Amino acid sequence: MLRHKEMLAGTVSASLPLISSSQSSAHTYCQGLYMSTAQSVDRKSMTDKGLIDTVAYRGLICGICKNVEKGCVGCRGGGGADECYHRRCCLERGIDGCWQCDVSPCDRGFFADEAWKGLCRGFIRCIKRKGVEQFVSLVQSRFGNVVEYGEFRFKKEQDILTTLCSPGE
Repeated sequence: MLRHKEMLAGTVSASLPLISSSQSSAHTYCQGLYMSTAQSVDRKSMTDKGLIDTVAYRGLICGICKNVEKGCVGCRGGGGADECYHRRCCLERGIDGCWQCDVSPCDRGFFADEAWKGLCRGFIRCIKRKGVEQFVSLVQSRFGNVVEYGEFRFKKEQDILTTLCSPGE
């Protein structure tokens, strides 16, 4: 995963460079977040390792999101809102994502949003159970290589977990 000290310093060792706030770029609204359209994720050259590096702090896999086609770089690539609770919290704690937090999923940010909490909380719980690598494989096998996350709005956390993980896991 990306190192958070590099994110704070403005340099990222992965293939998705961090866009500084001083660079001018167009923005698009994405699932409650503004996203930079200056550079986009190249889905064709994305490897499994590359997809793992696009798992957002709140659990979505930006590399397979339909919004990549619109130019979204994902939150690890410099997109998203600066005030994103999940990014800020994870960077402050020095963790790769909410799945590494002892109190997550909490009741803040997208975990508190009625539209998104089922999906995001379900994804984080699955990552906690299976690990990031297996989670990425599960999401791709269940939902495909291009996901329209909006289709999962208002889904229940348990429904997401049941879809991704076998019962009783």
